[in-house]
Amino acid sequence: MPADGTDGWRPERPERAQASDALFRSVTSEAIGAGLMSFLIVAAGLLGERFAIDNIAIASLATALTGAASFAVLARVLAPAAVSYFNPGVALAFILSGRIDFVTGLCCAAAQIAAAFLGVMIAHIVTNTGLVQVATQIQSGEGVWAGEFLGTALFVFALLSVSAQSPDRLPLTGAFCLLAAALATPSTSFANPALTLARTLTDSFTAIRLNDAVTIAGIQLLAALAAFALYRWMKAGA
Repeated sequence: MPADGTDGWRPERPERAQASDALFRSVTSEAIGAGLMSFLIVAAGLLGERFAIDNIAIASLATALTGAASFAVLARVLAPAAVSYFNPGVALAFILSGRIDFVTGLCCAAAQIAAAFLGVMIAHIVTNTGLVQVATQIQSGEGVWAGEFLGTALFVFALLSVSAQSPDRLPLTGAFCLLAAALATPSTSFANPALTLARTLTDSFTAIRLNDAVTIAGIQLLAALAAFALYRWMKAGA
């Protein structure tokens, strides 16, 4: 028995309890947001392709609009607990900028990826497409890589800037960035490594084969680094 006469048990300090609660809320919010975005985007692609009788233009538009709308709604209703907006690339940029700490960012990114995979499976169930498929659709080449880099850099840079100046405008700003990138680039990955990797579990309109998904996710993370570097440089000169 310790010298102070207690049995060695100490109550958790309030600040530690508050930190744990905040982390749990953030991780839960990020998982909900990433999972729902993944579900909505993949389901929209499946249904758009099915009902449009393989009309790629309509399926692409349906997917782009769904992705942008889902981000706008989820970013609004899950804030402020959602600290990196359902995106590992944003989590990386926010860690580097000091908006969130390393542990929170890492836990949120892991939750985002896991939830995005689950979202794809739920999309398959809802659309009667089975549960899990192996993606065979090729998403590769200089055009795809350049589009992913530019789209992700635009999105992350916009979120870094708006979150510091006018957080209330972030949902719509991010949504318009995603819509523009989805309509202007060959691959509708929505600047999101979690969603990109999760789409290896579907062989539908939104599918990306595993090798290409890993490459694209790496490019998206590099784009997030570039966006952070540009933001820091412009902020230093302001």
